[in-house]
Amino acid sequence: MTLLQPGGYTAQAAGETTLEDCRKLGNNKTGVVTRFEDGGHIQDWSNFLKPQGKIKTLIIPIDFSDAPHVTSLDSIITFGKKVSQEFVRLSNSMMNLEISTTSGWIRMPREGSYYLTANWTQKINDALDAANPDIDFSKYDLVLIKVDEKNSPIDSAGALPMWSEHLGDGIKVLRGAFLGNDYWTRNGQGIQVAVHEISHVFGLADLYQQNSDGQFPVGIYDLMSTFRLQYELNLLAWSKWKLGWLDESKLKCVSITSPILLTFPTEKIKWNPIFIPYQDKVIGIELWSNINYPNNVSTLIYEISPKTYVWTSSGESGKVSPIQLLKPSTATKIPATDPELNLSAKFSPGEFIGIYGLKFKFIGKGKNNFYISVTPSGQVEMEIPTTDRQIETISKVKISCIKGKLAKTVTAVKPVCPSGYKRYN
Repeated sequence: MTLLQPGGYTAQAAGETTLEDCRKLGNNKTGVVTRFEDGGHIQDWSNFLKPQGKIKTLIIPIDFSDAPHVTSLDSIITFGKKVSQEFVRLSNSMMNLEISTTSGWIRMPREGSYYLTANWTQKINDALDAANPDIDFSKYDLVLIKVDEKNSPIDSAGALPMWSEHLGDGIKVLRGAFLGNDYWTRNGQGIQVAVHEISHVFGLADLYQQNSDGQFPVGIYDLMSTFRLQYELNLLAWSKWKLGWLDESKLKCVSITSPILLTFPTEKIKWNPIFIPYQDKVIGIELWSNINYPNNVSTLIYEISPKTYVWTSSGESGKVSPIQLLKPSTATKIPATDPELNLSAKFSPGEFIGIYGLKFKFIGKGKNNFYISVTPSGQVEMEIPTTDRQIETISKVKISCIKGKLAKTVTAVKPVCPSGYKRYN
C-alpha cells in the first residue's frame, strides 16, 4: 500500500503489517469453534463445511399427516435455486450449492403437533430415517430439511454444523439445517433464513443480539444479524474473509502509529476492506452501498472483539455479539420504528468518530478512490492530496428525516434535516 503524505510525496506504508497480525486476534479455541459461538478468524475446517466450489446439497421436503403439504415440489426446487444464487453472489462466485431434492414429499412418522415439543435430535433423525430408503446420503455434503412454509406447525429453524447422526445403514450425516415455518419465512423471507442457517454450517456466529446498552450491534449490514426485503443480503468483509471469499492480495492489515490516509478503490467497493489490530481487537473498515442506492456510498467501521462474545446455551452477559458497529459522532439515536436496521451506523462524507485514541473520518471520493483518514490523538489529520482534490467529486448524500409521522428526504453534499425533523438513516 502507498501512503500519501503531507507535502505531496509518497512513502511506503510503514504501518502496514501482515494479515496474520489481524487474523490471529480473537477467540480461536477449537472447543468454542465447534459451537459456532466464535467471532475469531481462524477456522477449524475439520469441523465446519468449507464453502468453496460446489457444495452437494440435498433438500428433504417434509410434511405431516395432520398438516399435509399444499405447495408443489417445484416450489422446493425453485427455492433451492434462489438460495444457491444468493451464495454465488455473496461469495463472488467462489462457491455454489449444487441442489438436489427427493423425488417427493417425505411424510414424517408422527403428527406435526408432536414435533412442536420434540427435541432437535428426534426431528432430524425421524426425517433422515424416513428419507433413507430412497437416498444415498454419502453423496451429499449438506442436508436441508424443509417444511411446507404454507402449512406446517413447526416454526423453529436452526443449523447443526456437526449432527453426527448415524443412519441404520451406517452412513453418517454430518452437516445440515432444519428450516421451519418461522416468522421470517411466513413473511416472505424463507430464502434469507436458509442463507443465514447455512452460514452457521460454514462457521459464522449470530450477530443479532443486543449490546449491553440495548443497542443493536450490526443490523442489515450482515445477514447473521438481520435482513429486510428492501435491502440485499450482505456479509461484513470480516465474515467474507473468514469464509475464504476475499482475495487476500487485496486485503490490508495496518498498524496506526501516525496519521494515515486509507484509500479504497471505487471499483468493487465491498471487496477491499482494511483491518487495524488494536490490543486483542480488530477494527474493520469497509465501504458499503445497497443495490437500490448504488450512488450512496457510506463507510462502515466496526470492532471485532471475540473475547467478549459470551452467548452460550447456559446464559449471556455483557456484550453478546463478537462484532459491534461504531457510529459517527453526529449520528442520532436509533429510531424506535425499526431499530434493528441500525442505519445510523453509516458514515457519510465528513462524518467521524474518536475511539481508542484514534479519529476515523470518512473524507469522501476522489477520481479513483474513496478516502478515510485515521489520526492518533494530538496529531494533524491528513486530507485528500491536492492533485486529487482538484478532480474530487464527492457524491451527494440522501438522508431521511422524521417528525412524528411525517417523513422527508434531503439530498445534498452535506444534507441537514429541516427544523423540527430528526435524521434516522
